Amino acid sequence: MMLAEFRRFLAKRNSKIGALLCLLCLFSSGCHHESASTPVQFEMKDWSKSENNCPVRAEGCSYLDFHYPLITQAATPEVKKQLNDNILLYLSEDTWDQEDAGKGKIKDLEQVTQNFFAGAQKERKESKYESGSYFTEKNVKIRFSSPDIVAMEFKGKEYTGGAHPNYYTELSNFKTKDGSKISLAELFQADSLPKLTAIAEKHFRDNQKIPSDKTLKETGYFFDTGVFKLPDNFSISSTGITFLFNPYEAAPYALGDISFDVPYEELKDILKPEGLISQIQKNTGK
Repeated sequence: MMLAEFRRFLAKRNSKIGALLCLLCLFSSGCHHESASTPVQFEMKDWSKSENNCPVRAEGCSYLDFHYPLITQAATPEVKKQLNDNILLYLSEDTWDQEDAGKGKIKDLEQVTQNFFAGAQKERKESKYESGSYFTEKNVKIRFSSPDIVAMEFKGKEYTGGAHPNYYTELSNFKTKDGSKISLAELFQADSLPKLTAIAEKHFRDNQKIPSDKTLKETGYFFDTGVFKLPDNFSISSTGITFLFNPYEAAPYALGDISFDVPYEELKDILKPEGLISQIQKNTGK
C-alpha cells in the first residue's frame, strides 16, 4: 500500500514538473527555435461617409466608402504600425488635396474625409459641366498570409470628374518580420529577368488567347515596340505569382484589369534557392 501511494505521489510530482518545464521552455530560447517572422492578425473595418449625410451610392451623392483590414498583431509594434500606415496611405492617395499623404502628414480617415469633400466642393465650383457628384470606393484585402509574407490587394474605384469613373488595383507584398515591401528582384536569381519575362508572356498570351504567330501590337495591346513587359503589380501566394495590368497599362479601358498566374513549378529554376518563396513552400508543404 505504501509503495502504491509513493508511486502515485511520484507520478503527480513528475506531471507537475513536466508542466513546469514546458512553461519554462516557452520563455527560454534554449528549448525551441523561435522564428524571426510572425503571421499578422487583423480585423476588417468599414468607413463610409457622405456629404451632407446623403444616402451613399444614391444619385447626386458624394461619398467615400472604404473596407479595409486593421492589423491587430504583428512581429513588433513597429511592424504593426508600418503595415497600418501603408493601408492608410493607400486609402488617402489619388484623391483631391491629398498631396501630404506620401509625406506621412495624413493622420487618420477623418482627415482623408474632410479633404475629399473639400476637393469635391472646389471641383463643383470650378467646373461648369460636371454633375457635382463625386465618390471614391476602396477595398483592401489580405490575399495571402504566411509566417514570412503578407500579400495585400488594394482595389479602388472613383469619380472625380471626366468621362467615366476610374478604377485600379494595386498588389503589394510585405515581409512580416519588418514590414518592408518585397520587390520582384528579391525573389529571383540575378540575371533571371529575361527568362521570367518569357514565362510570364506565355501565360499572358494564353490568358488573352493571343495566337503565337501574332505580335502584341497587331492584336491591340499597349507595349512599347510591341515587346512584352512585366507589370509592376504582382502578388505572392502559396502556389505561384499573380501578375496584374490595370486599364490602359496593357490594353484599352474596355478590357478592364488583366491578371494571370504563373505557378512556382515553372519558376523553380530561377527562384532564389533559400529565398522567401522557398520559405512559403516549406511552411505550406507545396
